[in-house]
Amino acid sequence: MIHAVHQQRKRRRKEEESRHRQAEWERTRQEKLRLIEAEEARIQGLLTEADDWHRSNRIRRYIAAVQGRAIQTGGYGPGSGLDEWGVWATQQADRIDPLVDAPARSSTRSTSTSIDGLGEVNHAARNRRRGIRIAAQF
Repeated sequence: MIHAVHQQRKRRRKEEESRHRQAEWERTRQEKLRLIEAEEARIQGLLTEADDWHRSNRIRRYIAAVQGRAIQTGGYGPGSGLDEWGVWATQQADRIDPLVDAPARSSTRSTSTSIDGLGEVNHAARNRRRGIRIAAQF
């Protein structure tokens, strides 16, 4: 009988150790998954910012081409509206460029990663949420 009680205690202890190892394994697995998901989100944010940077530079090149063409054809001058359009178009490029801290992007607005209600991409809030610091911010 003493032997049976001793065996039962030993079995319970092994079961408890097994449950503890399983719980620890599960905690470790969950932490690894969380880290993987966080890294994937950071990568996606990086890709989005690179895309936004390319878009803003494409807009700036287009502005320069339009203005250059207007100068060549004599369509650039007072009252042509091209100056006003150029300012507006440059503001749009600055708004989506993650490397430019445009006044319109510095104001408080939605923390969405897409275009907010004012038509502005909110890189700064997205970066704060992700803990991202880009080189231009140092």
